[in-house]
Amino acid sequence: KRSILVLSRLDPRKGIDKAIRAFAQLDIEDAELLIGGTGRLEGSLKELASELGVRENVRFLGFVPDEELPSLYSSVELFVLPSEYEGFGIVFMEAMACGTPVIGTDVGGVPTAVNDVETGYLVPKDGVGELAERMGELLADEVQYGSMASNARKWAEDHDWKAIADRVEDVYRSY
Repeated sequence: KRSILVLSRLDPRKGIDKAIRAFAQLDIEDAELLIGGTGRLEGSLKELASELGVRENVRFLGFVPDEELPSLYSSVELFVLPSEYEGFGIVFMEAMACGTPVIGTDVGGVPTAVNDVETGYLVPKDGVGELAERMGELLADEVQYGSMASNARKWAEDHDWKAIADRVEDVYRSY
């Protein structure tokens, strides 16, 4: 199956219900939605998946230890987090470092992590239909997917902590 990953606290602000709603709109038989994380919404999110008729294709992974994250990000086709707000969204950078295209909402610091149309897509925070459309596009278009996967990896390499520290040092030295 082609896998879409959501990794987050199961909290209302993270928009995981939107990911489930968008997944339910996909017309792709061999896709699954993996939800990593724990939180108070787990029961209601499982109910939502059942109500939408996709429960058999939505897997709740529970807590994922840090040492397992690289292999998880690398094993999926797409990372999605339709948050209401994110300060920065380091999970996007982690996914991109593994060569996984991402879809996030155009809120908070997410646009500083996701280069829209190059490393993934930015969608409006209330755009479930657009989220579904973008998910479907990436899973269906191998050329676009390959380009975004390559760009995502390169973007993450260019924005690792060493590169950022070097740029900050350059700013200090310029004064």
